[in-house]
Amino acid sequence: MGYNPVSDRIILARFKTMIGILIVIQIYAPTTDAKQQEIDSFYNLLQATLNDHKHSASVIVMGDFNAKVGNDWKNAGGALGRFGRGDSNETGECLIQFANANSMVITNTCFRQAKANRQWTWESPDGVTLNVIDYILISSRWKSSVTNSRAYPSADIGSDHQLLIANIRLKLKVRRRHKASNRYDTKKLNDPLVAIEYQAEVAEKLTPIIDMLTGDTESGINDTAERLVDAFNSTSQNVLGNVRSLPAKEWLSEDTWKLIQERRTLKPSRRENIDNQRHYNYLCREIKRRSQCDKDTYLRKIVRV
Repeated sequence: MGYNPVSDRIILARFKTMIGILIVIQIYAPTTDAKQQEIDSFYNLLQATLNDHKHSASVIVMGDFNAKVGNDWKNAGGALGRFGRGDSNETGECLIQFANANSMVITNTCFRQAKANRQWTWESPDGVTLNVIDYILISSRWKSSVTNSRAYPSADIGSDHQLLIANIRLKLKVRRRHKASNRYDTKKLNDPLVAIEYQAEVAEKLTPIIDMLTGDTESGINDTAERLVDAFNSTSQNVLGNVRSLPAKEWLSEDTWKLIQERRTLKPSRRENIDNQRHYNYLCREIKRRSQCDKDTYLRKIVRV
């Protein structure tokens, strides 16, 4: 995977997969209050970013477009599915034009949802207005591979936006499994006795190689290099052994998980009264703060290891 910040509003990530290169462009578009010049500059930059990659890779464009594309799929030129929501606005027309110009389809307008809260992606602060302003775009030739695209209201993310997902079904090629390389337990060298034993065995194995180089026997560079590598590898295997693969440690603390569970329980009733709303907002801030502290603590422990 590769990562490249393109601008404040566009982030480009590059993934190497079994089917080739997948480019994900994550965006945050100007709001409807922005000047038309700012909106045009954003789409020009997005188009330039897409032009650099759309001919050599599969591309997904997704994020908060701050646009309403509506449900007029018949006049949308193929960019919309049959299940859009509401009416479009000017920024929505810009998005539709961009999608059509690049033969892309807005996936979360293509599927009928059993529940209404799986359609809208943004909720106003007063909890009254519900809009679809977040979208996932994919090339039209990949449209049949998308099996569903919807909002995920049960996701506990502490935001006025809902998580938006797209399920993509791919037919993967068979790939040969590579044998995992063994890592030697170099931490044992911190023990002076182990370090002395390692040094003695390496010296014993290197002595004939050095004698061969200083003698009259001719030896190629590749052969000598292989002997040196074998000397160190065999010694490391005998003296140090391999590192056991352990499951990754959970970096979030137990107290943070308790707050996350409390927020998840409170989320359905957060609009019932002002006290619930205030406590929910407090939990969002506190979880964010504690998560950062837990992450910093975890990283410091790794550095010390």
